[in-house]
Amino acid sequence: MDVSPVAIRPRFFSRGPPGAAHHKNRREMVFINLTPHTLNLFNENGEQVAQIPPSGLIARVSTERVMVEKKGGIPFFRTEYGEVDGLPGPQADTIYVVSGFVRAAVPHREDVWQPGELLRDENGRVIGAVGLTR
Repeated sequence: MDVSPVAIRPRFFSRGPPGAAHHKNRREMVFINLTPHTLNLFNENGEQVAQIPPSGLIARVSTERVMVEKKGGIPFFRTEYGEVDGLPGPQADTIYVVSGFVRAAVPHREDVWQPGELLRDENGRVIGAVGLTR
């Protein structure tokens, strides 16, 4: 299946006229959204800074809840993560955006991020996230 990456040049690389000498080494960061949702990313001031469409691939991980104890009749569970499916290997200048479960299953991957704090509209619907987080 084809993956639809989105190339985003961070703002600090895009100042000045295109092709300026001090920009000859600029790099674009590629973001690949491995969730089924369009990601609307906002900065800390509430301004939308990126929109990343789904790539067409979805990274998934199996989970198992294991009861570790009971206290006062309340069960306490630990989540154990299985194999991750649909997550490509690391690539230079590429960030993979995945669900929180998938990100938690691969803590060693510095190229795997999840949406940050969720932003909601006045009706409680999620409209985006403040950045990305690991």
